[in-house]
Amino acid sequence: MRPLLILLFSLVYSAAFAQLLPDTLHWRADRPLRLDDFRGRAIPSLPGETGSEFHYQVGYAFQSIGLGQRAIETYCLMQRDLSWVAPGVRNATTLRYFKLTFNLAELAARQLKARLIELPSEPALKQAVEQIYYEVSYALANEVKRMKAETQFGHNAEALTRWEQETDSRLARTPRLLTVRRLSKVSYGMFFGLGTTGLTGGLGRHFTAPLAFSYGFDVGYRQWLVLLHATLTGGHVREPLTYRDQQWELGLKTGFFAAEAAVGRVLFESQRHRLTPYVGLAFLGPSVRMPGDDKRLQSLAFTRATVSLGLQNDFFFKRTGDSMEEASFWLRTKFFVTPVSVRHNLGGTLVNLQLGIGGTGRLRRVGYQPMTSVPGGRLL
Repeated sequence: MRPLLILLFSLVYSAAFAQLLPDTLHWRADRPLRLDDFRGRAIPSLPGETGSEFHYQVGYAFQSIGLGQRAIETYCLMQRDLSWVAPGVRNATTLRYFKLTFNLAELAARQLKARLIELPSEPALKQAVEQIYYEVSYALANEVKRMKAETQFGHNAEALTRWEQETDSRLARTPRLLTVRRLSKVSYGMFFGLGTTGLTGGLGRHFTAPLAFSYGFDVGYRQWLVLLHATLTGGHVREPLTYRDQQWELGLKTGFFAAEAAVGRVLFESQRHRLTPYVGLAFLGPSVRMPGDDKRLQSLAFTRATVSLGLQNDFFFKRTGDSMEEASFWLRTKFFVTPVSVRHNLGGTLVNLQLGIGGTGRLRRVGYQPMTSVPGGRLL
């Protein structure tokens, strides 16, 4: 019994709540007004109103999406639950008259949006918007009033036809400005990773660098990427050496670093993968990782500028987005080599393989795309 009462209460509540929601119809070029859209309860005929009433509304809405951007929408709608036509005048002439009224309101909504878009961001924005809305609403009310007088509430067929033709022509010349959110061509991202490093030649003979930690930033423009990456490794001296009158002793803890500034171009991109070869400039070399006040140890370091050649593959495992930006998250496999030329037989190559995780983001920019639409579903 109790579940039945709960179900009955839910149905009654849903029906009551539905009655509170306004029954509206937005203006659409491919969905003209119909007589069955007038669903309100008729009241006694009003003089000069042909026993009918049409409730329509022109309005606007602002949405802030961050970074000083705002999306502007305007609308033209009919309140079907408040609009009605008496049975004696439910005919084609009455419908033409209200279609014309609805088209004039849609024209005002388009003009309103065009003016609101041009407004700069300023402290007095709210007052400026309200002023423009008042001006457009006042002009619409006067135009509808003039149309009623000239067409005699739709009974003057010649005037009604002339107003229909003029309004259709004005709608064709006044495009609807569709609000679109386009992704920026500029992207930004960062990553962290772990890897292993191999040293060849004289570097490999004197130093080890088995483990590596990497991090960096990517800045993209369309298919191009600017890579600012750093790789830090841990290791030790495996064979003593003297360089510039300084002694690197056996077992001394060292760390290699490689800072890259490179440019890459996306060679292949799909929903799941992105492959990017790159070339750039790298600064690398070993240094002592032993803390203390020993100035001699602190001075044991040298740096060389060289070329960095690499290839990175990003595997996308999640994509998300909102009205402000689009973000993607990926696992990155990165391989790069940097040849090093140092005197005293210390030349060689640093070879690094990394596996990391990171993400890329792109902001959305608000724009407005003109689309000319006239009654009857014709899009120009």
